[in-house]
Amino acid sequence: YIIVKDKQKADWESIRKQTRQWAKSTYHLINSELQYSTPRRIIIEHFIPSPSGQQPDDYKIYCINGKPGVCMVCVGREKEKHPKFYIMDEQANLLRDWSYDGLNAPADFIFPKPDGWDDMYKYAALLSKPFPLVRCDFYISNGKVYFGELTFTSAAGLDTDFTDKGIYEITKDLAL
Repeated sequence: YIIVKDKQKADWESIRKQTRQWAKSTYHLINSELQYSTPRRIIIEHFIPSPSGQQPDDYKIYCINGKPGVCMVCVGREKEKHPKFYIMDEQANLLRDWSYDGLNAPADFIFPKPDGWDDMYKYAALLSKPFPLVRCDFYISNGKVYFGELTFTSAAGLDTDFTDKGIYEITKDLAL
């Protein structure tokens, strides 16, 4: 992605060059994610603000058989070299032993449940209904929920942020 915070100072030629390169990509072949073999389009969206002015946290709800389950909360993607990935239950409680970042979180770690959390789960229930497995991605800014995407092959099935227990617990009820 490219974030343009000031359109007057943006290097538009560089942006055009980068987006043209992305449009030529055949990355769907690398990990056999054939659902991404659709015609390429460049989408420009308004920046979703966060209180810090940085990229907002990313909320990824894993849904099995149309039922929302745990949420991976991705924090610090813009400002940290290694962002953190925490697995939370539906009440925003840390499932410490489901992710490596959870295992390494401070003992007093508390994730403040943001306004919009419950709405996000309602949307995930509606969006995931027809699918055996889908990840519903959202952003929350000032209590407003923004839809990100539906992901059918999360990290191409190669996600290394989960512990073995986390992977088992998320998928144990999957019926294909």
